[in-house]
Amino acid sequence: LKTRLDTVLSGTTTVGNVTYRHSDQIAKMSSKLKSNISEVADVLGMKLEVTSGYRSEAANRKAGGAKGSQHVKGQAADISIVGMTPSQIGRLVKELQKRGVKRFGMYSGNTALHIDYGDLGLGRKNAHFMFDKYNANMSRSPQWFKNLEKEIR
Repeated sequence: LKTRLDTVLSGTTTVGNVTYRHSDQIAKMSSKLKSNISEVADVLGMKLEVTSGYRSEAANRKAGGAKGSQHVKGQAADISIVGMTPSQIGRLVKELQKRGVKRFGMYSGNTALHIDYGDLGLGRKNAHFMFDKYNANMSRSPQWFKNLEKEIR
């Protein structure tokens, strides 16, 4: 059982079905984003871990984040997908999209799903998918992620 002391010592905070790995990032994350992540976790009956939320410019550079990152605006989060099946991640993406999340990204390590409210870009109506930071890399993404992009676009 997680206690308040565990939270302070570990630097994590758990609110309902969502654990934030970095407690100091929560306050500057958009209320809408936190609410949507929590709502989706409850709807899907899943425990979610936000591995990265708000980042200062310096922290974003250190993490290798994009210039103008939505993390710096408190409008992005990275959610751990370790142990999730492609089907579970697909349900997660669809529920988040219903709540206004527009962009979804994965990385080569397949350990986190990036979500944000940024612009879709030209010609995109429903969602923008990225792999290793760019849509141009989608050809290298797992087949199930490519299929999800086609289904949602």
